Amino acid sequence: MIDVETQTTRMSKKPTEDTVSRRFDRRPRCGNKLAVWWTEAARLQAIIARSEQGGYSCGNLGAEEAMTGDFDAEGAVEWLGTKYKTLLTPEASDGHISVTDSVSPAQSGPPRHIHHDADESFVILTGEIGFWLDGKTQVCGPGTSFFIPRGTPHTFLVLGDAPSRHLVIMTPGGFEGFFVEMAAGQFVIPEDMPQIDESASRFKLAFVGPPLAPSDFGQ
Repeated sequence: MIDVETQTTRMSKKPTEDTVSRRFDRRPRCGNKLAVWWTEAARLQAIIARSEQGGYSCGNLGAEEAMTGDFDAEGAVEWLGTKYKTLLTPEASDGHISVTDSVSPAQSGPPRHIHHDADESFVILTGEIGFWLDGKTQVCGPGTSFFIPRGTPHTFLVLGDAPSRHLVIMTPGGFEGFFVEMAAGQFVIPEDMPQIDESASRFKLAFVGPPLAPSDFGQ
């Protein structure tokens, strides 16, 4: 017989770093790049489990642990100068998570927006990014992470004169399809906003304000 009270208590407990690590530690054992990215995603999810309100500060993964290596453009798509390559698809994770390797040009960043159905996490590999999260700003560099809870207005801007390479981790996965559609149509902001908004709505994305400027970070 199932002990309903015990089962309810278990389900109501907040995930701990250890339980989240185990939940996401179903990585492939083939020794390829995907296994490495999966390990990083699992570790980032453990850091997220410790957060109460999201990323108002940069979570430090450790500079020695920041991932290195050249961006592999094979299979990548490009939109508005930013390259996107999906490393872990939702299909490979039962829909739980997707990981996208991204390289954004200096001084680039999207309009302010909201993901209504997914949490978003960044792992900064190179460059410096200024984040805006519901009115608060934070600058993050290589070896740090930034967490954005679903339903929260946010955006970012690549600061300085160098591009930024970073991982974009969505939980659950699925939003990476938006990048594919934008690259296929090569839509331009703001001229093509009706088409962009139509696609965005299907991916539970809503634009809520203008992009950032360097002056938002005192530059």
